[in-house]
Amino acid sequence: MFRKIKESFGLPLEENINVTLNEIKDGIQFTGHNMWLLFFAMIMACIGLTNNNITAIIGSMLISPLMGPVVGIAFGLSISDKISIYQSFRNYVFALLISLCSSTIFFLISPFHNSTNILNDYTHPTIFDVMLAFFGGLAGFLGIIKKDGTKVIAGVAVVTSCMPPLCSAGYGLA
Repeated sequence: MFRKIKESFGLPLEENINVTLNEIKDGIQFTGHNMWLLFFAMIMACIGLTNNNITAIIGSMLISPLMGPVVGIAFGLSISDKISIYQSFRNYVFALLISLCSSTIFFLISPFHNSTNILNDYTHPTIFDVMLAFFGGLAGFLGIIKKDGTKVIAGVAVVTSCMPPLCSAGYGLA
């Protein structure tokens, strides 16, 4: 019976290790495409928060490349790769600064200055937000090692997204 339970909950290796490693290393970098994707995602999130448009907010979460450095930090910690940890952390801080600047500029030049309910919802984090991030991170790990884990990773991107809180911070700064 114990063997059956172990087989049911076992995590067999489904992905090519080198392919996974290259995907994670590519996600760490924040230049070119990733920078433009972040900018567009942030503007989409700002528009969605300004207009109470959940679809735009979710879309911004799905295209945002902010998960790349986060996964890079976790991966670097798991394999004790100090270079990956450092690069990921540096790029994550850079991405957060770019996100804050983008959202602040959007709200400074936007003719819409109303504070919507959804915008206000992201100004008061709770312990449940931390729990969502933690369990979302665990699910993201499983999505990375699973062969067809793109749906999992997309869901994790939505659950753990920093886009709406960064937009709310930009709104506050503006």
